[in-house]
Amino acid sequence: MRVLKGLQVPRFDSHDLLAAWMHVDAVLAPWLALHKMSRLKLLFSCLPHLKHVVAIHAAITGNVPLLKHLHSQLNVLMVTPYYVVDFAAWSGHFDALVFLLSIRHRGMSAHALSQAARHGYVQIVQFLLRHLHSRSPTAVVAAASNGHLNIVELLCPDYQDTIDDEAMDVAAAGGHLDVVKWLYNRGSRSWRALLAAAKHGHTHVMEYLLGTSHKNWGPVSMDNAASMNYLDVLRCLQNHPHVASQHRAIDAAATNGHFEAVRLLHDMKLAKASVKAMDDAASRGWLNIVAFLHEHNAAGCTLAAMDNAAAHGHLDVVKYLHKHRNEGCSTDAMDWAATRGHLDMVQFLHKHRHEGCTTDALDGAASRGHLDVVKYLHAHRSEGFTEVAIDRASLNNHPEVVEFLVTCGRGRVTSSCAIDAAVAHGNDHLVDFLLTHGHHPSVNALESCAWCNDVEMFEKIYPLVEPSHARANAALEIVAYAASAGHLTLLQSAMRLGCVTTPPDLALVGAAKHGHLEVVKVLAPLYHHRPLAALDEAATCGHADVVKYLDHVAFPCTCRAMDGAATNGHLHLLKWLAAHRQEGWTTDAFDGACRNGHLNVVQWLYPQRQIDISPDALTWAVDANCLKLVEWLTLTGRTHFNVLNAMSCAAANGSLPILAHLVEVYSTWSEMDGMAVIAAAGGHLDMVKWILSNSNRRESIEEAMKAAKHAQRPIVVSYLHTISSAETLDDQAVDDDEAEDGDEDIVDVHSDTSDGGALLEQAMELADDSSSDDGIESEYEEE
Repeated sequence: MRVLKGLQVPRFDSHDLLAAWMHVDAVLAPWLALHKMSRLKLLFSCLPHLKHVVAIHAAITGNVPLLKHLHSQLNVLMVTPYYVVDFAAWSGHFDALVFLLSIRHRGMSAHALSQAARHGYVQIVQFLLRHLHSRSPTAVVAAASNGHLNIVELLCPDYQDTIDDEAMDVAAAGGHLDVVKWLYNRGSRSWRALLAAAKHGHTHVMEYLLGTSHKNWGPVSMDNAASMNYLDVLRCLQNHPHVASQHRAIDAAATNGHFEAVRLLHDMKLAKASVKAMDDAASRGWLNIVAFLHEHNAAGCTLAAMDNAAAHGHLDVVKYLHKHRNEGCSTDAMDWAATRGHLDMVQFLHKHRHEGCTTDALDGAASRGHLDVVKYLHAHRSEGFTEVAIDRASLNNHPEVVEFLVTCGRGRVTSSCAIDAAVAHGNDHLVDFLLTHGHHPSVNALESCAWCNDVEMFEKIYPLVEPSHARANAALEIVAYAASAGHLTLLQSAMRLGCVTTPPDLALVGAAKHGHLEVVKVLAPLYHHRPLAALDEAATCGHADVVKYLDHVAFPCTCRAMDGAATNGHLHLLKWLAAHRQEGWTTDAFDGACRNGHLNVVQWLYPQRQIDISPDALTWAVDANCLKLVEWLTLTGRTHFNVLNAMSCAAANGSLPILAHLVEVYSTWSEMDGMAVIAAAGGHLDMVKWILSNSNRRESIEEAMKAAKHAQRPIVVSYLHTISSAETLDDQAVDDDEAEDGDEDIVDVHSDTSDGGALLEQAMELADDSSSDDGIESEYEEE
């Protein structure tokens, strides 16, 4: 059960439902396979939030027996605020969808039809259209995007006056020619369709569109086709130059190594190149493109061509440029080649080029451990190296390079970086070698010994660190660190070598905070002023043995002790402090316990009533996503809290059950517009659905749409666009109904007189099976 504790309803950021649910399924599915439904009641009593997760899981996986059990035995489905009907439609499980509708579950929105259309679930689309009169113009776009022509044909009779260019655009982008043809024949003329088809390489769609009588197609960039190596698209544009536009198509093709595209563009005479083409091709090692551009294009290149080719080790390109071009290179060529370890490149440049290098060449090679390059440069070049070479080689733990360079000799050593790094790496041999060659460690080396708890090396190099006051100060810092880390031997060594008689307060406080009782016992007798923070920190971190010892030796504390213990849920220690200390606690105790969801601590503190409850306590409980604590607080101090802040926090965190509870208790529907904006910005899809289903004002939808777009929440934007379009369509339908008399009523899915009795009978049979299990009726059984 412990592995299930962290499961939460995830944020749905794309139309791929199974990908979003994958991590939940990986944990929950094995548990359900092992225990079936026998332990669900126990699971929900221990982890109440999981009833929503399991309900959604049952809908997503189409597990009708589990749905029936959750409904009839555990009464979960009717209390979950999540849109489980939408999830069933989204995942394509018709039987689960029909069952949920048969029990009159209200968790359905226009998103159900849109997602079913997007994924090609014809049976579900037919059912929703036929029996629920679901209206979602964006469903046409969703179906067109994935090429589901049969669904487009189903949907368009309902929305024939509302088909916009977006359906044509997404169909063309997906290469769905049959859908494009159908939409074109229905009157769609999106000028962006040709661009969308070209962008994704769908030449067959381009040919169809350009072959129609319509001529107002938008311009198509050759640059994109060239960068993606869409040769057929380029040929199509060659045949229709009036729709082609380009800036530097040859540059784009050359940069990405598409030789055929470069050659085709050259032959087409529609595109031009700049020096960027050869420069980038050389940098990436495309020799065939470099040679072609040299022979057929007058743009040429710059020094960057050979410099970058050398840096990336493209020797054949460098040789070609050296032979056929006059731009040459700079010292960067050998510097970068040496730094990256390209010995053959360094040798070629040294023998055939005159630009040479700088000290950066040997410094860079040394820093990356290229000993062969270091030796070659030292033997054949006169630029030499700087102290940086030795320091960086040691920092990157290349001891053989360090020893070679030190042996070569550079005179007086001024930096301690090399030996400090050797100490940090624990390389005793290199430390001894550097010591014999005049290198002296600094306080950084002492600190490295402390971090590694290397007491032997610490005692060895401590006397060598200069000046003396620097090592004495370092000893104090190491005492504090060793105490905090619980390294007693290192602590004693630092105190002895540094002649430390009174340790810094941080030493005792750190030891107490991390629960190192033996260290605390060593340090406590050395203090005369008895730091207050020691007992406070021990209590905050729940180290009862340290707290009791410090109390025994008469160390004082403040109210932070109980505040910290409460914040971190240490109830046993909280009770002990209340019984043995007089300092008490503040509102931080209650707020902290709420912030971390410690209901047992809150329930213990509340009857004590030593302080007033903070108005923000409810907000902290909401932020901890602890529904039980929120319920307890609203029952105990209903009128005391800042409810609006708590609701905003729930909306921001996507805590839908908590927000639903707060709205039920406080009846604050007037504030829902702001909550919708917050939830949309956070990408909490079901939260947005729930809020807008109860406060469906057009202004709320528009503001939420702006927030979702700004925060890049595509799935929320898709849903808001769906309901916005549906609302517009509903307004038109109302106008039509008012203009006509005698219209028939909308058929209800629960009506006994609706058409298509087979599907309704199936729904009723599922409902009968569910109710016969235990005789429990739905809370919505009567309207």
